[in-house]
Amino acid sequence: MDSALLNTLDQGLILAFAVIGVLLTFRILDFPDLTVEGSFPLGAAVLSTFLVANMNPWLSLFVAVIAGALAGALTGFLITALRINEIISGIVVAAGMYSVNLVIMGAPNKNLIGHETIYTSVLDLFGVAEGSLSRAAVTLGLLAIAVAVLIWFLHTDLGLTIRAAGANQRMVRALGMNTSISLIVAMMIGNGFVAASGALLSQAQGFADVNMGIGTLVAAAASVVIGETIFGKRSLLVWCSGAIAGALIYQALLNIALRLGMPAYYFKGATAVLMVLALYIPSAISLYRQRHRPFHEEDLETRPLKVSDQ
Repeated sequence: MDSALLNTLDQGLILAFAVIGVLLTFRILDFPDLTVEGSFPLGAAVLSTFLVANMNPWLSLFVAVIAGALAGALTGFLITALRINEIISGIVVAAGMYSVNLVIMGAPNKNLIGHETIYTSVLDLFGVAEGSLSRAAVTLGLLAIAVAVLIWFLHTDLGLTIRAAGANQRMVRALGMNTSISLIVAMMIGNGFVAASGALLSQAQGFADVNMGIGTLVAAAASVVIGETIFGKRSLLVWCSGAIAGALIYQALLNIALRLGMPAYYFKGATAVLMVLALYIPSAISLYRQRHRPFHEEDLETRPLKVSDQ
């Protein structure tokens, strides 16, 4: 199988965890959570520190997810208890996470080559050598389980409250529900997914770095928009499937750009342009359809009269 396709599957499925996490805040809560810029490397920092200390990789991954969830809870606390703007709260926590990650790792980066990871622990059971395709298979299995649990949770009473609060907080408050708790829980889940993505990426590439989170929000949000453009928003399953597909498409576009000779330091700018196009194209298509839709006589009955019509 082509190496570019293998890399797309390997890296894209790992990114999909972060995309699902951003989907929760960016679409369901309806604001961009900049905490992810800090919780992504936080997951990598916690996991790498545990792995270097020869801890169980599955326990290390679990602790990394909990650490990311706590970062999300802190942002939620700033928003709900201290009444700080959502974006400012995310920036503050993400900035603070940089120092926290340095303290956790004790250095700007950690080498994980030679240490047991969740990939080696699973693949060794089946006697399979580690590679892009085998890692992608493990990641896909974990992603399927995580998304299934998330969809189940969002259909529970608390999950429905979170979805309703994202759509209309005033209505939820009028019904006597606590929107603060639902927001904090949603942010914990979202940043837990993002931290898992960072933890998985550090194991796949063999090192963790404090600067891993730069551009995470833009990349994940672009993937969300790409997925919505193709799949729509008909149900939670379709929404999540679209987010995963968007992550794969985004990673494929990066690999294509790399093959065409684009320098790696252009990728963030290319991501910004890609996101603008992904946001603009659906609205442009909708506007075009409105302007060029077939004329029907019944439109005259509902169209407001102009002076020239009288």
